[in-house]
Amino acid sequence: MKKRMRARNQHLKRLLSLLLTVVMVLAMIPAAFAADTASGFVIGPYLLAPKTTSMVAVWETSGSEPTTIRFGTDANALGDAVTVERDPEAPAYGGVQTNIYRYKFSELTPGTRYYYEVALANGETSRGTFRTLEENPTEIRYISITDTHKFDTKATFDAAVADYDPAFIIHGGDMVEGTGTQKEQYAFWFNSGEFIHNYPVVYACGNHDFSDYFDMYVIDTQTEEYGSAVAGNISFDYGNVHFDLMDSNPWALFQMNAETSGGKMDAATADKIEKSVQWLKDDLAKNQDKAFRILVMHHPISDPYTKMHIAPVAEEGHVDMMLAGHTHSYARAVSDQPTVGAGTIYLTHQDSRAVSAKGSYMTHTIKDGVLTTQNMANGGVVGTTVTAVDKQQLAYSNVSIQSGPVPCNSEIEISATITNTGKGMAAAVIPVDDNGTIKYIYGDLESDSGLSTSGEPVRVSSNGVKTLEPGESIELSGTVSLTEIGKHTVKVADVSKDIEVQFRPATFSYTNVRTKLGNGEISDIGSDILNIKADITNIGNEDGTATATLYVGDEATLSKQYTLKAGEVKTCEFTYQFEQAGEFSVRIGDSAPETVYIEGSIQGMPMVVDQSGKGNNGYLHGAPTIGTDDKGNGTIILDGDKDYVEIPDNQNFTIDNGITGMVWAKLPVSEGTGINNLTPNGRDHNPLMTKGVSIGWGTNYLYRMAVRATGKVTVGIGFNNDNGEFFWNDDDADPNAGIKKGEWVQYVGGFDRTTGGDSYQNKYNSGHIDAPAFDSEIKNWPGASTYIGFSYTGALLTNRGRGVDRTMLAGEVSQARMYQSKLTEAEVAAVADAPSAAGPKSDDLVLWLNFDPKNIVQTGTHTTEWAEISGAPASLAYKAEIPGKSAIQATVEFSKDGKTVSGSKAFDLKTGENTIDLTGAGEGKYVRIVTKFTSNLGTEQTDIPVLYTYTLKAGESTAAWNTYADWAKGTFADGAGHQSSDAYRALSEDFDDYAGEVDEGKPVEQTAASSETTQTGSAATTETTTETKPEQPKEAGWDVDDSHWAAKTIRAMMAEGVLEGDAEGRIRPDDKITREEMIWVMNTMLGIQPKADTKLDAADRSSDWAYGALAAAKDAGILQGDEFGYLCGSDYATRAEIITMIARACKVSSDDRSVLDGFTDAADIPDWAVSALAGMAAQGSLSGYTDGTLQPNDQITRAEAFSLLYEAITVEAPAQAA
Repeated sequence: MKKRMRARNQHLKRLLSLLLTVVMVLAMIPAAFAADTASGFVIGPYLLAPKTTSMVAVWETSGSEPTTIRFGTDANALGDAVTVERDPEAPAYGGVQTNIYRYKFSELTPGTRYYYEVALANGETSRGTFRTLEENPTEIRYISITDTHKFDTKATFDAAVADYDPAFIIHGGDMVEGTGTQKEQYAFWFNSGEFIHNYPVVYACGNHDFSDYFDMYVIDTQTEEYGSAVAGNISFDYGNVHFDLMDSNPWALFQMNAETSGGKMDAATADKIEKSVQWLKDDLAKNQDKAFRILVMHHPISDPYTKMHIAPVAEEGHVDMMLAGHTHSYARAVSDQPTVGAGTIYLTHQDSRAVSAKGSYMTHTIKDGVLTTQNMANGGVVGTTVTAVDKQQLAYSNVSIQSGPVPCNSEIEISATITNTGKGMAAAVIPVDDNGTIKYIYGDLESDSGLSTSGEPVRVSSNGVKTLEPGESIELSGTVSLTEIGKHTVKVADVSKDIEVQFRPATFSYTNVRTKLGNGEISDIGSDILNIKADITNIGNEDGTATATLYVGDEATLSKQYTLKAGEVKTCEFTYQFEQAGEFSVRIGDSAPETVYIEGSIQGMPMVVDQSGKGNNGYLHGAPTIGTDDKGNGTIILDGDKDYVEIPDNQNFTIDNGITGMVWAKLPVSEGTGINNLTPNGRDHNPLMTKGVSIGWGTNYLYRMAVRATGKVTVGIGFNNDNGEFFWNDDDADPNAGIKKGEWVQYVGGFDRTTGGDSYQNKYNSGHIDAPAFDSEIKNWPGASTYIGFSYTGALLTNRGRGVDRTMLAGEVSQARMYQSKLTEAEVAAVADAPSAAGPKSDDLVLWLNFDPKNIVQTGTHTTEWAEISGAPASLAYKAEIPGKSAIQATVEFSKDGKTVSGSKAFDLKTGENTIDLTGAGEGKYVRIVTKFTSNLGTEQTDIPVLYTYTLKAGESTAAWNTYADWAKGTFADGAGHQSSDAYRALSEDFDDYAGEVDEGKPVEQTAASSETTQTGSAATTETTTETKPEQPKEAGWDVDDSHWAAKTIRAMMAEGVLEGDAEGRIRPDDKITREEMIWVMNTMLGIQPKADTKLDAADRSSDWAYGALAAAKDAGILQGDEFGYLCGSDYATRAEIITMIARACKVSSDDRSVLDGFTDAADIPDWAVSALAGMAAQGSLSGYTDGTLQPNDQITRAEAFSLLYEAITVEAPAQAA
């Protein structure tokens, strides 16, 4: 390995020295080279710690002999040679001490170019040049870059640096591809181009970098030159600009590792974080006189720990710009605080590991109080950010403030055109003065955009705040709440308005909904019991009683009453049991809906028998097909989307000192396999073998062997400490290391505490890492499955016990093994040469899956619990999907005592929803069903049978199995199981925190529900909840006698589907009708669909189910509100209101008031209703009562309203209608 690296580095040195004579416009003498000997440059020389009067050069050699350095201001007349000895305290690598050399150029002249030459004992030389920092620069230029890793963009960057000619470069971390302990990988950066010899670089530590070697290469020198009260953190000035570089690993790596894996960070980490945060706070406080303050760290503002620890300090300390990386995805954001806005700008670099249209590095120019940052990709600008000394220079015009009066606790709408009058970017914000209290309108889900080099837009996520470039104008709107009764003077800029805030009756809002499945401390995704809470707030100015209602879909299922004082908040809770599986929207009152998933079906799940003797059998998920490898052995083919192998944890082994994982796989050559083909632009961390709950973020695994997007294999071990993750990658510089597409490869990753980690591919040692310095416990993750071709990935959702998303592997697999020790290189080779034999260290085998079909059990059973029945069995209804050659057989077993089978009968099931006649099938007091699943693995198609539901009827009793919670009461055997839909679901957040007390409410019997919904479940009985499921409704219209004067009209409307009745089937013809009930019927008759995603103000006094209908009627011009614009849906309607609604719907009106003179009470008609009633009278649709009255202000019955509507629409109604 060393010889290979040394030869490569010597070749690079010759090439780079040649390029130097071409690229640099300098009169430099070409470097001389001696014959190839044992000594040579390994790294560098490179430049550190730029100052006005000094600079430091560092280099590493393969030999330990003294070296010399010469320098001067004339390239052709360098000074005398100075001997430089190697650092005697440099760390060892592979048992051999590193040969690292440092030289400080001192007493230099500011702003002056110098030339230097480093010579080795064998005569080999390397030359470079640098310029010291100026004392009072009128222009400052620097470049920032992060996540260089294997640095495929190095040639472009090398040329760009020479062209831009910065004073220095900032590296924001992650210069290695694997870990900082893989010392050879620092060459990716330090041997990447001529710039490394000619431009100084300052560094922040990335999560891949930290190690003794990173300290040796960078931190030791930076600490000595700049000082460091907290290890890894430095600060320096250039001109009137202050720079802070921080090590963000203590919070964003160590604290994250500990807490996201269910533990707590240790005291040392907590102390380092506290000291780091205090250091930044103190350092910024001392530099408030600077024109700009630049903060650099690896982990960006989108990291929750960086946001928690750093954002408040950075913004209070007036950091102008924070530069970061880590996510490999360009982003721009401003402060979440409206008082800061774009005063602090957060830029996250795209990685420069690979070419991307979103950028790879940034240039920064400061001149005349303006900092201009350009995001660069392929040598072109793809985005510009400008910030100035003077922040948030905004002007306001076209200000609009909603008029009053409004009820107390109302949100009033405000909008304005905002113009950025400054020289730098600004965030759009409207400060609103409400009686001297400043409130802010800030944020609107908007993204910043750039332009790729191909001219296509590049969309990048921001934190939801609109930003304005200098001179740009936008319109921003939002609301502020008025929370006190009385006069409010509301001001925006020079516009003000007086708004009267009036008394609001008791009104209730429902917020902060929390859900939990099951009755444990945290949610159980296999449960069918929903526990749900919400906070009820009385936003009115008087005490009142709220009826909180749980809705499943749009159906009101359970209700409770709570009495609340004005402004009081109480917490309500419901428990509900689902009778079916599926996806359900649930809410309480007018709260935002939450989605819950109830697991359901069971299926065939072929079982791979473990050959190790440990009984760690594997189960095939999805529908993998089968094939053969190059030796004729059986294989499974994973599609990279749904197919994977799961080995449940039987907790029959523990990894303490060592582990080895092996997977024989052929990875795909062509696309279309479910992931992006394992190319450099493809998905990262494609799992060969994992054990744990998540990979790719933190240390939430015991073991991982996965394919990186680069095509190299990474192997990792999880330790129970703050560092946690100990991993290594294939040697990126080795063309023989990494996956071989279309070829069968034995992939191996092994580790122990003595020899470290080694990777092998077909016996070739593709990667190595020395043993870790710590001796922590290996975290075994008991209970977590081992997987082939699957893993959860991303941040750990602690309560769910999984990562936020999944990562898959496409390919063909013939065998997989795990040992509880590390196999040597010879032992790995022995297994590779005889893969059918147990091989060496067979006693340490804890998992051995051979995927030949002879080892795969394709049948399995599920047996339900015994269910007590009350009579002879009548029928078994079921729903099943049985494709191709698969099969399901149901055997109904009978028992007299619920223990011993007294009789049985088998039935073959068919695809679809079917019913089996059980008459005469058997007798007994108890019954259960044994279901046999037969899967069919094929070369072209694999058939997996799925069973969704059983419903067995016997006498007066019914037994049903619909949800996974139902099936889980029984037992599985061999090739049968449950495929969780949760495994394939990407999640944005963890289960809700369900802790906290609830308030007791008074249960209310449900008597009505929305006419368009059906029952989906029942209330679960608990110690504190006694709600019951509503009775099934009778036939609709049962309460309308044929003798009723409106019976004919009502029957006609029911026949047309306009009327359906309430939950009990009642029409209630002689009850009064509410405005929202009338609108629902009218919209239905006119074909007006409810408006989706509508939420009304609580002052609209409307039922949740009517929101969409009322909003649609308002949009159609049928419905208007009261004097305040509120729709008052639950108020009883008057005749004048109903007739006006009908007239508007029919577009009927008249200005001739004389047509109403025939009614004795015409003077009582409200002014707003006159034209509508006159229009209806003029066309003969309004006849009044027999006594000559119209009674416009009386409340109207449902029958009267229906008849008026039917007559207007159909021009025919019974004579009895008014």
